[in-house]
Amino acid sequence: MLDFATRISQKDLQNNYLYIAAAQPKSGLLREQMELLKTKDEIYPHTQRVQFLAGELAKHKGMGMTNTMDLVRAAELHDIGKLLVPDKILEKKELSEKEMKIVEQHVVTSYEVVKPFMPKVANIIIGHHRYQEHPYPDLSLYGPFTLEEVEQQKNLSLVDKTDALLSERSYKPAWTISETRSHLISFFGNPELVDFVIGKWGTIGA
Repeated sequence: MLDFATRISQKDLQNNYLYIAAAQPKSGLLREQMELLKTKDEIYPHTQRVQFLAGELAKHKGMGMTNTMDLVRAAELHDIGKLLVPDKILEKKELSEKEMKIVEQHVVTSYEVVKPFMPKVANIIIGHHRYQEHPYPDLSLYGPFTLEEVEQQKNLSLVDKTDALLSERSYKPAWTISETRSHLISFFGNPELVDFVIGKWGTIGA
């Protein structure tokens, strides 16, 4: 049963949990890039929603505070590498092979920016596109990862993919709940967890 009961406004997402507010990185470089991220209409609302879903998922799974903080930070910073991707590419409906490679590079860029300050968080970020038909990047170049990091990559990938599919973007229409649910179960299994995340996404208002 999908629960769309209480809706949470977009502007209140980041204030929903104290630990989300506490997850702001200490690095001046990261703070500057996060402020720049807020100016990107194609990226920042998605980042807020994914961060909220990550916090909800962590609570649902009974994660400890350290793992929760790591997942929420990874959600907050997972697309920071898109700052180097031109807006005209991010907003295009069809990409050339070269443009697709530019978009895919955002994962490595995000990883490299975060790694010096938060290596565990970076190891989560690098795997957030591993659970899909054409995963990227080649994770053998960045591992090995602990079992805990692999599980966190899966957590981040689930909440990121849920929002990406259900949200309308400049380059695609929103998927239906049914389409999204079937797609996510095919990659992540666990229908109960998929339904939980979709249900929490449904509580997010405009």
